[in-house]
Amino acid sequence: MRIYVVFPFLAAVLLVACAPTEGGDTTLNVSQILIGSQVNERNEIEVNKNQFIPSERTFHAHVFIAGLEESTEIVGSWWYVPKQQKIFETTVSVAPEFPVAKFVLQNSQQDWASGTYEFVVQSGDTRLSNREILVFDEE
Repeated sequence: MRIYVVFPFLAAVLLVACAPTEGGDTTLNVSQILIGSQVNERNEIEVNKNQFIPSERTFHAHVFIAGLEESTEIVGSWWYVPKQQKIFETTVSVAPEFPVAKFVLQNSQQDWASGTYEFVVQSGDTRLSNREILVFDEE
């Protein structure tokens, strides 16, 4: 007799626990970050790399986002790690139909300083991912 009382209760608890929440439970993930110094005619990074020379004055970062259910603002910021200095930050809108955020950092005044740079990706106050690159002098 108790079995008939317990099973319906457990079934009801499981149904409530597994029910979708209002607005969906969106969890954004960065599946990949590509960084390069050149893009092709389709605006795709030609060579994904981690090391650059100071005279490569433009960095392109393409961030592939998973888990998008609606358009979302993604923030990309570039940091010069040795001085813990933010160089540049920009925001782009990403849609589920094309979940790639594209960022560009240009230095038109001079070559980059040697050292480690970090590219950080955020959505709101949530840090989604990061990637470090190295700028070094050729010898």
